[in-house]
Amino acid sequence: MSEHYNQNKSRIGSVVDALIFNKYFYFTYNLLFFVLGKITKDMPRVFFTAYFLIFYSYFIHIVAHKLPGFNKIHQVHHTSDSNKGILPELLELVLNLLFIGGGILIPLNLYLNSKLSPFNEYAIILYTFIYTSQHLIIYHYLKIPSHK
Repeated sequence: MSEHYNQNKSRIGSVVDALIFNKYFYFTYNLLFFVLGKITKDMPRVFFTAYFLIFYSYFIHIVAHKLPGFNKIHQVHHTSDSNKGILPELLELVLNLLFIGGGILIPLNLYLNSKLSPFNEYAIILYTFIYTSQHLIIYHYLKIPSHK
């Protein structure tokens, strides 16, 4: 069990702990999206997209544990003896880029046209890159125990 996660705590207590423990990450995250909002002159949609995708990824991750078929594929991510090697990492890369990280929203965003969509396509790309990089680097190479 991780020293950073306690299953006996309430969900709110766990969120508060996560925000405190990851404060530098969240500061950097917000700074990156702030800069993107300035560059694109689309601050409201950039931040809407950034925070929508946090909840979207959480929801999709929960669904990945419960959906028959997908839960078997996703379990590779959580099983240390089966997630080593190039094929499991490529599978996780694709799943993170397309589904859990939100990349699937880019074609939807293009279909809706930038004017009609609540999402900023550059924010989707930035979030997808952050999410995928974080999962591949931190969980595969740095071996952070809180994701077991």
